[in-house]
Amino acid sequence: MYYTVYSMYTTGDVMAMKPKPIRFEEETLERLDKLARIEERDASYLVRKAVDELLEAHEWQVQQSLEVIEKIKSGEMETLSHEEVKARFKAKRRAS
Repeated sequence: MYYTVYSMYTTGDVMAMKPKPIRFEEETLERLDKLARIEERDASYLVRKAVDELLEAHEWQVQQSLEVIEKIKSGEMETLSHEEVKARFKAKRRAS
């Protein structure tokens, strides 16, 4: 089943939307439509909101990962083998 979601983009001072066909499972569409009715919102709005939140979270995670990789490459952060981590935890348990 298809559902058309309108993605927004900016042209000057005007916010415009561009259609993007997306496939959903029937059950997912039913859940989406039910939530849209409950929240008195358009289903496209809920999908856009969910996608924006997902992208924001993933972009943050990717940025954090890239920063850690750079710190490792520069020597600012060290890496440990699995065996070294286990040894440190074992030593910490003995100390407490």
